[in-house]
Amino acid sequence: MPRDLGFDLFRVPDLTKSTIDQGEPMFGMVICDDRRWAEAWRCLGLQEVEVVLLGFNGPGYTPHIWSTDLNLLRQASADATFRHKLAMQAHSYTNSCFSVSAAQFSLYNGKYDLAGGSTIVGPDGKIIVESQTEEDEVIIADCDLDWCESGENTNIWFRQTSTNGTLWHLDFTNRRNRAT
Repeated sequence: MPRDLGFDLFRVPDLTKSTIDQGEPMFGMVICDDRRWAEAWRCLGLQEVEVVLLGFNGPGYTPHIWSTDLNLLRQASADATFRHKLAMQAHSYTNSCFSVSAAQFSLYNGKYDLAGGSTIVGPDGKIIVESQTEEDEVIIADCDLDWCESGENTNIWFRQTSTNGTLWHLDFTNRRNRAT
């Protein structure tokens, strides 16, 4: 089946007034680390997703990885939040869709810092609204789904996916073992 790429979209009936031409809004979902990888987003984008939903817990300061220096806490958390926003903005832009991410800002198991970073990003890659505190917080934004069309008409559909043969047929059997 065309566009059956393993990441299914779902329709949200009665969210907006649907029309014969547009139908109901198309939503997709990725979880946690999927936000970083273009393949998951592209599978949704090729199905004309309008809003991608993401729930995640992102580590801020992880002493078992970085060090035990507590002075690194603030910088490590800022770096993690930067990388999260970078991924959300880039993928929203390249797939001309809104993205809504919900993050937990706290200590995991009372021990490891979670960086937070709840955001709503527009199809142009700009952050519309983001969490402002280190407390539980709800963020909302009006999202005009017609805005997704401008990017689709100027950006997304000019790709020639039929020329991506190497992308779809990679062979990892001879991959270098990094552990040795």
